[in-house]
Amino acid sequence: MIYIFLDSNNNGISSESNSSQDSLEVRVGKNIMIPCPVLAEVIQQDGTFKASYWSYCASTSCTTKETKWSWLAGMNSDRETKVVHVGRYGNRINLTRNGTLIINSVQEADTTDYRCTVRRINYTSPRVYFVSLVVNASGKIWNFSLHENRYSNVLLT
Repeated sequence: MIYIFLDSNNNGISSESNSSQDSLEVRVGKNIMIPCPVLAEVIQQDGTFKASYWSYCASTSCTTKETKWSWLAGMNSDRETKVVHVGRYGNRINLTRNGTLIINSVQEADTTDYRCTVRRINYTSPRVYFVSLVVNASGKIWNFSLHENRYSNVLLT
């Protein structure tokens, strides 16, 4: 079971107007699929996209302009995908042709922010989607509400 907490206010951690953010929580050892909703939005608006790629926050703080993002997976407009095969995510990452990032056998160290960036064919500002992933080792998943943000649960089996 995976519970997904969606922030109904859709606030991003970036000041970019072309970004949004969600929060996810998953148990250690499970697989998780993280969709990239901005890919479908760009395709709907522009008819296609230039490239789409996922990266993860490799910094202590993930909310500053100095944040270091490390590449995980990418896809070109022909839907050809590439993923990392080495490092902490080696052989655990997949990318579907619809832009969904799959992390297999999630580890506690996978708790961080993830970013899906979609480059547009007209070279205007890219669309960016942020996800904060929390890996839970205790087996308890909490329903929570912070600072009047409203969260709703989605149960995936």
